[in-house]
Amino acid sequence: MTDGNAFLPSQSGSRLLQQRLLIVTKDYEYFKNLRDSLGISPRQVGVRNIASREAFNVVKEANRPPHSDPVYCLFDGDKWLQGNQHGIKMAQKEIETNGYIGVPSTPCFEVWILWHFQDIPAESLTPDISGAYCPSVISQLLGCLPNYNPGSENLYSQLSDKEDNALQRAHLPANAGACSFANPSTKVHELVEKLRQMARK
Repeated sequence: MTDGNAFLPSQSGSRLLQQRLLIVTKDYEYFKNLRDSLGISPRQVGVRNIASREAFNVVKEANRPPHSDPVYCLFDGDKWLQGNQHGIKMAQKEIETNGYIGVPSTPCFEVWILWHFQDIPAESLTPDISGAYCPSVISQLLGCLPNYNPGSENLYSQLSDKEDNALQRAHLPANAGACSFANPSTKVHELVEKLRQMARK
């Protein structure tokens, strides 16, 4: 589901207007409400919902028409870091081939949410029985936001007044490097800053 058609008729009906940006993400409500809070039209920024944060599934959805340019693909890196590299390598190849913009979060998108409240030292994360680290991030997040629900329509409104804190943490030297296991991080801030820039135009 995309919340705005990627191609919409112009006022005259004689031309088609293409979206300026498309976001493909499982965290549909968060980004839809972020966009709306900035006063950006769905004609400019579409948000396409997907049931998975696995990289290759996100890219497959991005390949499905209608298309836009640029396309931001949001995915988690947790399973990749545990040795399942094939899917994310395939996704990265598709991203490069199609000119998409990959937005990884390692181990997961909840890093961005937790940055609204606190930093996340690598030593504070421990793997679960399957070797995944995202549950450890979520456990810390629930200490700050006990009613956290990634699909909640109210998630963005619960965080919006702390967004500048998250952006500041994203630019700290310890967090600004490549997303890796030794450096829990995310590139979501780059998309947030892009949307803010669009809102100012």
